[in-house]
Amino acid sequence: MALKLSKRGWNNVLIFAILLFIIVINFSQQRLLDHTEDSPILAPSAQVLSIQTAVRQLDRLGPSWRASDEVWNTAAVEAWLALWFEPYPVTDANPNISLDKMIRMQLLAQQEPIVFILDESLLRIQPANSDWAWQLSQQQFDDFARMLIAP
Repeated sequence: MALKLSKRGWNNVLIFAILLFIIVINFSQQRLLDHTEDSPILAPSAQVLSIQTAVRQLDRLGPSWRASDEVWNTAAVEAWLALWFEPYPVTDANPNISLDKMIRMQLLAQQEPIVFILDESLLRIQPANSDWAWQLSQQQFDDFARMLIAP
């Protein structure tokens, strides 16, 4: 039992099928963007070898840390690093971010360090040259920014 449609009828069927396909694609893409899950900034398996900011340098020496100042002992560094493995909501990055609050991390098995920028105006932390960021609360932002405060 074949459908007998004229050429104009088949054109209408084709137009409506394409229109329906476009609507389905747009709707599914909106749902994916609206339901982003929280994710950690660093992968759970990441091992940080060094941390560098404008005011301090921290290097891993076996299980402990060597700091350029006496303010940061091993326990304080480990507590601060734990923040990087907690999940935060993912959002769009700020393209006009100021580069004055940067944290550079060297990870094990990576040749180049990762640079993160703290955006104080929007309470976000984002990788350099990236189009996404993690949204933070004021307290979370302050906890991350402790590393940037001069001794």
